[in-house]
Amino acid sequence: MLPVLAFLFLPLLPSSAPPKTPAARTYLVNLAVPENTRSMDGIRLKTGGPKTLTDGDPATIWRKLPFPGEFVILTRFPEPKLVEWVWIRAEEPSTSAPRSIEVLADGARAGTFRNISYDEHGIALLRIPPGKVRELEVRIFASYGPSPGIRDYGLFGEEKKTLTPDRVARGAEAPGGKIHMLLVDLGAPRTLEKIVIKHGGFREIPEYNTSVFRVTGSMEKKGPYTPLFDWVRGNRKKITRHSFPPRKVRFLRLEISKAEQEGNGAARIYAIEAYDASGHNVALASKGARAWATSTTNRRELPRFAVDGRDDTKWCGRVETIRPLPGMAAIRFLLLPGRIGSLPLVSPLQ
Repeated sequence: MLPVLAFLFLPLLPSSAPPKTPAARTYLVNLAVPENTRSMDGIRLKTGGPKTLTDGDPATIWRKLPFPGEFVILTRFPEPKLVEWVWIRAEEPSTSAPRSIEVLADGARAGTFRNISYDEHGIALLRIPPGKVRELEVRIFASYGPSPGIRDYGLFGEEKKTLTPDRVARGAEAPGGKIHMLLVDLGAPRTLEKIVIKHGGFREIPEYNTSVFRVTGSMEKKGPYTPLFDWVRGNRKKITRHSFPPRKVRFLRLEISKAEQEGNGAARIYAIEAYDASGHNVALASKGARAWATSTTNRRELPRFAVDGRDDTKWCGRVETIRPLPGMAAIRFLLLPGRIGSLPLVSPLQ
């Protein structure tokens, strides 16, 4: 019996069960998008106009000096939507922000808010009686400082979306909000081990080096895209080299959330190079690669110049002219669950 008893008291080996997949999470969807929300006072700004309200980029600001006494933001839905929250990110809470607001739901008063308080991120969340509406007006009739500057605006209610972790890419809470994207089609699936990027400082001033960026990859143009390497933050190098475990992809997406050192201005890339196990750069137009981008400054700075194999040409795009990539849906904004108050926006990368 002793051998059997000895066996029974042997220490248990650790289980080799696969790790649990993180559970899906449910997010509130922002109902105010550029297609249905506009300013009713005819304001047009050189910085992009009233659409900067709903572009998801805190670097763009909607304001007018001098303040005419009332701003009206109107959202019209194709069909009735339940709305419960008005979300505002102010330019500067004490010197340029909405102070008093009246909300009208289908013409009826839904709430009046005076001396609005903002959190440390410049965010105010205003609750109105939940109800389905076709039109929602936000009338700003007083401001802190000379103008009620607004960086971002959102409406939230019953519309939700459940996403698994692989659908909400790591780093989706990117600083800077609006993301430059350079999309490269390698022409065929390739197994890559290293990416090399030549930034704006490669031939220009160091302030033009890309500050915050990453590269994601996919076998399909529409994705899903997953990171080849995680966000690089605070970069100051003119050339960056990124090694990773071998990955087979056809499409690469350089995502830039902070282009210049001092802000999210113009993205400048002289080259993006993708190396296989043999050490060959396969991201070359001469090898069948093609490129698109969310923004292009002019015909001398086209996306294809990032894969032309030359070091004296570049792609350049500006944040105020960002558009969705060809064949991809526009990014919508989601509210993180369980955080009523300081609410960052998340953009699920398609």
